Amino acid sequence: MRKGRLPARDAAVAPGCLKSPNGGTLFLDEIGEMPLPLQTRLLRVLEEKEVTRVGGHQPVPVDVRVISATHCNLEEDMRQGQFRRDLFYRLSILRLQLPPLRERVADILPLAESFLKVSLAALSAPFSAALRQGLQASETVLVHYDWPGNIRELRNMMGATGAIFKCGTDAGFKRRNFCSCYCRNWRASRRKLPLHAY
Repeated sequence: MRKGRLPARDAAVAPGCLKSPNGGTLFLDEIGEMPLPLQTRLLRVLEEKEVTRVGGHQPVPVDVRVISATHCNLEEDMRQGQFRRDLFYRLSILRLQLPPLRERVADILPLAESFLKVSLAALSAPFSAALRQGLQASETVLVHYDWPGNIRELRNMMGATGAIFKCGTDAGFKRRNFCSCYCRNWRASRRKLPLHAY
């Protein structure tokens, strides 16, 4: 099965973007950013299951499954006339809504450990008991931070942590608030940290 990934706003400038993954899956990232004229064209392709090549006159059949993602509130965009209602319902066969990381507190520490292990493996460094203890000691700070950058921010922070540890500068793990070393705006988090976390 062929797969393709494309930012939705770039679909207009990518020739054959719907023909390339024929018989497979096309992932359109940030569908909420797609301009209205392109939404109309995408809807037509999804309904008619055919495309006409640039400069061509004959429609070409396409068999492609479309998966899309967005950070936008598409219901609000539809109310404001920025997203086509018919396209929304055409794409909404199965909808998965993933809450932001700050609302999935139980996932933060396991994800942090997983990202740290990946970072260390890329650097050929071991995941030591000291690192595990340091991560667990920092749990209060990690779960009370708002993570405005969501999972990407956590992954990048663990990447930086792995690099610092690899270089022998693991002082951050000797303080319970090591998060402050990497997240400059963690003090501005909407949720207040307990006093013992400082």
